[in-house]
Amino acid sequence: MEGRGRRWAIAGALLLLTGCEGVGGRIGPVDLGVVSSGFQTLAAATTKIGVDDEVRIGRGVAARLLAQYGFWADPALGQYVTLVGQVLVQPAGRRDLTYHFAVLNDTTVNAFSAPGGYIFVTRGALAVIRDEAELAGVLAHEIAHVSLRHVLGEIENRYLLQKAGETGTRALGAYGGSGGQSALAALQAGGEVFSQIADFATEVLFRGYSRSQEIEADRLGVEIAAGSGYNPHGLTTFLETVQARSVRQESATTGGLMRTHPVYRERLEELRAHIRSVSPGGDRLPRLPDRYAQQTRGRT
Repeated sequence: MEGRGRRWAIAGALLLLTGCEGVGGRIGPVDLGVVSSGFQTLAAATTKIGVDDEVRIGRGVAARLLAQYGFWADPALGQYVTLVGQVLVQPAGRRDLTYHFAVLNDTTVNAFSAPGGYIFVTRGALAVIRDEAELAGVLAHEIAHVSLRHVLGEIENRYLLQKAGETGTRALGAYGGSGGQSALAALQAGGEVFSQIADFATEVLFRGYSRSQEIEADRLGVEIAAGSGYNPHGLTTFLETVQARSVRQESATTGGLMRTHPVYRERLEELRAHIRSVSPGGDRLPRLPDRYAQQTRGRT
């Protein structure tokens, strides 16, 4: 799809992302122009991004991911992924967010989480996943990144700190004041700042998280999965499958999720040890391969 038709498809995909209000809910109207309008934030590194601004950033990142990969418009498959996601966030998700789940039209094995509770999985990942526990493990890992504010932390501790210094120097004459005050005035004055922040947040996702952040998300993710009634080994068996594929293919064809995560063996060892510690009876929890096959067969 090219030109105006593709832009309408992306806008429609954003409107169809469903959240906690139910599978038939909408988040709209979402204007892709939000990436360049009305965003205010503090440049001071000690200031935390609020929930409203977090959601705005997440919408901007979601628009970029949909533009990059496209939306896989299979309503039944999207509904199934959303239902599994909602099982996970009801007991464990942040109460100040409405979570949205969608499938990206890409054959690489990948998943993303944008600030504000926007969770994406590629149809390539769904084709590799073997049961519902593995899907839950992947989604719970991404939900954990949101709960732990990993992308927001990168924005607060790297982007805003850098911009505060740059803008504070340039803005003295135009806005008055000094240091953080002038930086704040300059940041708030132009809508382009929001677009730059959304670009930076998207770059964080493509570049990948730090080793410590990934291990944090692994640990919290398996706790979320087990706490929701799923076998916590779903994430480990998924990673084992993708590791084997990567070795066979001898390249990073599985995309950013696998290319930028910690070394498989180390990551899996830490995951198994954590599961033994927090969910010693996790092996007895269900994996639901038949239900997963029924819901996804022929749809990815």
